[in-house]
Amino acid sequence: MGRRIISKLQDFFLLKILFLALAYVTSGSQSPLSKIRINDKWFVDEKNRVVLFHGINAIRKEFPWIPDKKELNMTNNTQLLNLKKWGFNTVRLGVMWSGLMPEKNLINQAYLDQMIKIVDQLALFDFYVIIDLHQDMMSSKLLLGHSYELLNEPWAGNVYSNPLLLLPGIAGSKNLLKLYDRTYETIRKYDKSTLIFYEPVTWGVLLNRNYFGTGFKRPPGYDYQTTVFSWHYYCWFLNFKENPLINGTYPELDKIICDNIQLKISFESVKLDMLELGGGPSFLTEFGECAFRKDDNEFNLDECKAILDQSDKNFQSWCYWDSYFYDLDSLNEISELVSLFSRVYPKATNGIPIRYFFNSTSKEFSYEYRMNITNFDQAMAPTEIHIPPEIYPNGFYFS
Repeated sequence: MGRRIISKLQDFFLLKILFLALAYVTSGSQSPLSKIRINDKWFVDEKNRVVLFHGINAIRKEFPWIPDKKELNMTNNTQLLNLKKWGFNTVRLGVMWSGLMPEKNLINQAYLDQMIKIVDQLALFDFYVIIDLHQDMMSSKLLLGHSYELLNEPWAGNVYSNPLLLLPGIAGSKNLLKLYDRTYETIRKYDKSTLIFYEPVTWGVLLNRNYFGTGFKRPPGYDYQTTVFSWHYYCWFLNFKENPLINGTYPELDKIICDNIQLKISFESVKLDMLELGGGPSFLTEFGECAFRKDDNEFNLDECKAILDQSDKNFQSWCYWDSYFYDLDSLNEISELVSLFSRVYPKATNGIPIRYFFNSTSKEFSYEYRMNITNFDQAMAPTEIHIPPEIYPNGFYFS
């Protein structure tokens, strides 16, 4: 990719992020939520409690580019209340370039106003919002109405003129980090403290070895206090099959490849990436396509469960991709999905997390953390454990 083309892409990024940063600043002034900051590898709130995020993706890839479909509607108070009740506290909100600038040099202010309204409404229901510059791989004229991908799951660059860019470590160090530095600098002219998420190429977290890693040896802007490493996980092996289930279950080989190999390697790779970066938190901003229908009434959720369990083990904040918890025809809740994602977890910890475990079958939950009280005000801050009411219809007990 020539320098001229790169420059145009960077200008495109800067314009887009600038408008979204301004939108976020405008809405943030109305938000009652505690401001989130970073302390080492933790997200912490204004009471200095460690916060864990469980979220969904709300992204619409066709006109009008606003997530207001009947089965996933960010303007529907009933759906927002249900999501909150089930334990979700985060929405990764897709702001699409096709909606923001439908014509060259023409900003769609009505679209921007609507997205700001959604951010404000989500805040009223205690949802934090990640503004996602979400684009996909191909032109909307070529692929199912989708748009050209730039920041979400960023492409490596012009791999035809430089095939070495297919090595994720080279793509990250040569192209992406330079671009993220520029976007970081522009956002910080208008917003000094809002967290900024940055992401490698999708295959950059499969391994953590020089050219085969992310290519990031530092965060954008050398900022360790307000930047977050974003990553995605999908078991690529399952993509080769239209339906990976046999008689309603995963073949043992699939489970071994996905859950015992790729899943564990990816989490371990991200952990090593964070050490090499010198600290800071990570956020699994996408995982999904893990709910496969066995028949007309049941789902196989083994792959989803494996990812959620591994996230618990690593105290990993996440956003689920599919995010459709309602039947497309009846709009009834899909009880299997709701049951799996309605998890007991520590939303805010007055201390340092050590380990926690939740069994979605037996509903057993255990949590261990170390107290870290530094002043009276912090001593009065409670640790909050989210307990979905549906999973304990007969009550629960502590031991």
